[in-house]
Amino acid sequence: MTKGIVFKALRALRSTLGRRRPNRKPSVQAKPQQASRKANKRMAIKFSYIPPETGAVGCAVPADRPARVYAFGSSSTEVLDYIFGSSPRYRSYWAGGWSARGLRKEDNRSYVLRCLQGAAPQDIIFLHFGVVDALFNSSYRMQNGDFMDPEGFCQEAADGVAQLADDLKAAGFTNVYALCVGAPCRVSRDYFWRRFKLYGLPLRYQAQLLNRMTELVGQRCELRDLSPVLADKDGLMKAKFLRAKINHHADYSKIQKLVWEGIRDIPGLPPHRDTWRKVLYRSGARGGVAQRIKDKN
Repeated sequence: MTKGIVFKALRALRSTLGRRRPNRKPSVQAKPQQASRKANKRMAIKFSYIPPETGAVGCAVPADRPARVYAFGSSSTEVLDYIFGSSPRYRSYWAGGWSARGLRKEDNRSYVLRCLQGAAPQDIIFLHFGVVDALFNSSYRMQNGDFMDPEGFCQEAADGVAQLADDLKAAGFTNVYALCVGAPCRVSRDYFWRRFKLYGLPLRYQAQLLNRMTELVGQRCELRDLSPVLADKDGLMKAKFLRAKINHHADYSKIQKLVWEGIRDIPGLPPHRDTWRKVLYRSGARGGVAQRIKDKN
């Protein structure tokens, strides 16, 4: 008897909820908000160039303010952290895996301009791109059977860097320098597969791709190329600049002074750090671990 009453009550409740559900409509105010969110999700990121004479919107920048240094590029750009990392005038925006060819996308170039809110015309901007394209993107494309035009590939990389430089100049920044300090390092044949599940291209071919990209960039941008100092006859990082543990990055504590010598004549640069680093920065995932590492660095 009790079970029958319970079942009848549940049926009645379901029936009531079923009748009410169609009448539950979103409020009139919610529709525009939802439409706005959907529209924003579809919209490409746009950026209004910062008037160079005013810096960030509503924030005047004195014309005689000492120049800052802004560093953009892939992980090899980290060498600039070793040179200027102790200076309050240094802004580091490098990111691992950032390709030159990706800069052909307006969204990616707009991100760089966003980072420069508050910058002034006298600030110095370094663009270090191409290593990711030569070492990783080329391998991925060849591994997937889509690499029939190496020259076109290098041209795409140069186009990305040149387009970004043009955007920066259009925004009023005149001290824009492409930089090359990342010659491929000698690693074992299975290195890229063990770490990245990629069949790495022959090292000398990686170097040829990077050198060609650098050559093309130099035809369209102000370029500081440290390859003649850092690379051997095969275009690879000299053995004395490699890390103790095999890695596709150079030992930045071994090349920091050479990179400084290659850029020190640029007017307005802040001085290098007082004491050169003798060991590499520690690295790790973002979050609590990264904060502890930062404290030790």
